[in-house]
Amino acid sequence: SILGGCCFRQFQTHFIEIAFLAVRSVHQIQGNGTRLMNHMKEYAKSIGVHYFLTYADNHAIGYFKRQGFTKHLSFPKAQWNGFIKDYDGGSLMGCKLFENINYLDLGTCLEELAQKVWDDLMHCRPPEEAYEGLDFSDGVAKGTLQGQMSSIITSVSKKPFGKERGHVDKYSGFVS
Repeated sequence: SILGGCCFRQFQTHFIEIAFLAVRSVHQIQGNGTRLMNHMKEYAKSIGVHYFLTYADNHAIGYFKRQGFTKHLSFPKAQWNGFIKDYDGGSLMGCKLFENINYLDLGTCLEELAQKVWDDLMHCRPPEEAYEGLDFSDGVAKGTLQGQMSSIITSVSKKPFGKERGHVDKYSGFVS
């Protein structure tokens, strides 16, 4: 049986207007609309189109936002103005397609991106100071504890605290 469908128009100015997209009610809230849109995105990329436009009614705005559409268009108005019909009660929304994203394997792409961001953050993080440990081999602590403690106290005392650090207690509004 048919789960849903998409009616669209391709224009010579390298965009596609999604005129109608629907999923049968018994097949909604299962990811089928997202799956359909992701196949549309890959098809569009395969024919050299990198932008979607649609007029979304109030009930569909949330769906289109989840699919990457926004009301703030980055596609030049001169390339679509006069081509698509203006619908009363609808919001014009657009979606830029990225060549380096495989929309059919979006989960893996997002995991790789998150890992790259994490790796970059860890690379930018200043190295933590490491202190030589104490030797307890004969039951008594031996080491340069005194020197370690003075350097730890010095480094802690230089850090901002409370109001200077910008910490605000979210429950009371007071600076702690």
